[in-house]
Amino acid sequence: MARIIRIALDLTLTATTSIRPIVSTAWRYAKVEMVPPMTMGFFNGAGGKNLENMVSNITDKFVGALSQSINAIDAAAEKAIQDKEAARRKAAELAKAEAKLKAEEQNKKEALKLKQKAAEEKATKDKAAKGKAEKDKAAKDKAANEKAAADAKNTQGKAKPAEAKKPEANPKEEKQIPPKPSK
Repeated sequence: MARIIRIALDLTLTATTSIRPIVSTAWRYAKVEMVPPMTMGFFNGAGGKNLENMVSNITDKFVGALSQSINAIDAAAEKAIQDKEAARRKAAELAKAEAKLKAEEQNKKEALKLKQKAAEEKATKDKAAKGKAEKDKAAKDKAANEKAAADAKNTQGKAKPAEAKKPEANPKEEKQIPPKPSK
């Protein structure tokens, strides 16, 4: 609808601006040729000038109003285009932010799953290590008990073994060569 109104205003403006010089020329011709002889002083004098100025001002205001209406319609159309563009940009930014938020949320979920998996693996390893440590401890205790029992059987009838001799020092280590005096 605004486009039709703009076209109509544009045609009216074009017609007005093209008719103005023709009307001006016709008015000058009418002042000279068609004015009755007794009224020539009025049309060529101050009264005629006032009438010409009044018509000229009305025509100028009419042309200005038409131009202003056309400019207002153009500005409204341009604003509508800019608003659509801004809405499209805003929707794209919103979609981008939403996608980024989803990606961050997905990354958090994956990180949480990895942490849980790592914790489960660690718990399994700790449990296995604890079980192995308990088995090793039980095996060592059993071996120590068996050894103690075997030693007890061996020592029941025998006397205490004699203390072992201390090994002699290595003869090479005992020899110390004094340093040669310097001349």
